[in-house]
Amino acid sequence: MHIMFVCTGNVCRSPMGELMMKRYLAGSSITVSSAGVKGLKDRPIHQSSGKLMASVGIDSSAFRSRMLTAEMAQDADLILCFEKEQRRDIVSLAPMAVNYTFLVTDFANMCLYSAQQKLVKGRTLEERLRSVINAASFIRPMIPAPRDVDDPMGKSFDVFCRAAEQTNKAIWIILDSMRKHYTDAVTNASAGPRKDSVRKAGAAKADAVEADAATTAIVVTAGNAADHSGEATVVLPPVQGALAKSGNSGSTIGADHGKVTATK
Repeated sequence: MHIMFVCTGNVCRSPMGELMMKRYLAGSSITVSSAGVKGLKDRPIHQSSGKLMASVGIDSSAFRSRMLTAEMAQDADLILCFEKEQRRDIVSLAPMAVNYTFLVTDFANMCLYSAQQKLVKGRTLEERLRSVINAASFIRPMIPAPRDVDDPMGKSFDVFCRAAEQTNKAIWIILDSMRKHYTDAVTNASAGPRKDSVRKAGAAKADAVEADAATTAIVVTAGNAADHSGEATVVLPPVQGALAKSGNSGSTIGADHGKVTATK
C-alpha cells in the first residue's frame, strides 16, 4: 500500500505528514511519500517544519520536495491532503483519485467513526484502511464536514506548531482506529494537554479531528514567560515502533509520551 501526503508546495505540511507517518509505520510494508500540487521542486523541508521534526527525533535533512504528477496520484492507494482546494486540484489532475483522496482530518474522522460503528474489515492494517476507503461515500454523511489544516508558509512558528499538532492528531487517530481491538484510546492520547484547550475525555466522538488545536496529540505551548520564553514545547505520542508490521497491526500504540523542546 502507498500512502501519499499532498499539500501546496511540499515543504511545510506534507513533509511533516510523511515523516511522522513513516515513523509510526517503521517496519511496515506500507510506503509513505509526499508531493505538492504547486511548484516547489527539489527544495528542502521548511526550516520551521524541520525544526519541529528534529524536536521529536526525526531527521528531515534528506527530504526534497516534489511536484505532484498524474502518474504519482494514480500510483497512490490513499492520498491525504490538507485543504479542500488541494483535493480539487488532485482530482482534476488524476480523476480516478477522487475515490481515494481525502483531507487528512476528514479521513481520520472516517476511520474513527468506522471503528466506533464496527465497520472496519480486514486482518492487516492495509486491509482495514482499504475497508474505510471503500466505504467512504457511505460514511461521509455521518461525520463533520471536512476542515482544512491552514498553510503555515510565511507565518509564525506557532502556526507551524499548530499544523504539526493537527497533522499528528489525525495520523494518530487513523492508526489507532485501525487497531484490531478498538478501545476508544484516542480521547486519552495527549500526555500534557493545555488546560485551556483540551476537552474532557469521554467516549470518542466522530468530530474528534476538528481543524483546531483543541484535542491534539501533539501539544504545543509557545513563549511561556515563566520558564519557556522563546521556546515551543512539543509533546508527541511514541513514534518509535508504534505499530508492528502491517501483518500484525493489532499491536497497540504505546502509552509513554516523549517531551522535547524546539527553540524558535
